[in-house]
Amino acid sequence: YGECRVEDRFLQSATEWLTVGGVMALVCPESVADEYSNVRRHFIIYYENVSIVPFPKKHRPFGEVVVFGHKRPRPAVDRWEAGQW
Repeated sequence: YGECRVEDRFLQSATEWLTVGGVMALVCPESVADEYSNVRRHFIIYYENVSIVPFPKKHRPFGEVVVFGHKRPRPAVDRWEAGQW
């Protein structure tokens, strides 16, 4: 998967603090949440109802998006193998 970025470290820490059912909203460049990234893998395993919402075009100097998800009761490790988003 990609190299460890600040977003990866943030997600690891914030996921531990977030209560089950809590909403994670991560702002990052779209490329950080791409198909083979650690960020996407983390969201697939630890969150459900995940969606990516791009910033309005005129406010995307770095291609920013917001990745939303509700924290799962338990990690779903099998979901990553299925490649489901």
